[in-house]
Amino acid sequence: MEHSKGGVFALALALLFCLPGCHSASPGPAGLSGKEVIPARSETGAEPPLSESEMIAILQQLHMPEARVLGIRMSPVKGLWEADVENKRQRFVVYVDASKKYVMPGHLIEYASRKDITKERIDELNRDRKVDVSRLPLQDALIVGTTGAPIRIIVFTDPG
Repeated sequence: MEHSKGGVFALALALLFCLPGCHSASPGPAGLSGKEVIPARSETGAEPPLSESEMIAILQQLHMPEARVLGIRMSPVKGLWEADVENKRQRFVVYVDASKKYVMPGHLIEYASRKDITKERIDELNRDRKVDVSRLPLQDALIVGTTGAPIRIIVFTDPG
């Protein structure tokens, strides 16, 4: 079976963002909207800025026409832009090189400190989506297992 290179790349990109642990189930900063994107500029001014419209065009080429750009900034790696994206209610980070020819999904890790720069950014993007479990009314909940267990799982069902 023959596949187009763009289709295979889009599938690989989609699979990467759907893998467990690649994105947080917790939400993003309050007030984020596609309108608040400020085109980033490099610290040295050497790299041309990556604009929101350029990033949208890149996302459309990757078969993500509904994706919104939440923010663009230089990554810690010289010549590499970091774009915050939301597609189908999932927030993730994509890296674009200064030539704007290459897009890299995945995690940027500072190996000396073992710091996952991408995970920290995704957690920040999703901060406003976290649910405060302590505010859930659980007085009528069905409890299975030990009530004082250190880890609790809450399952929601629709009885109707």
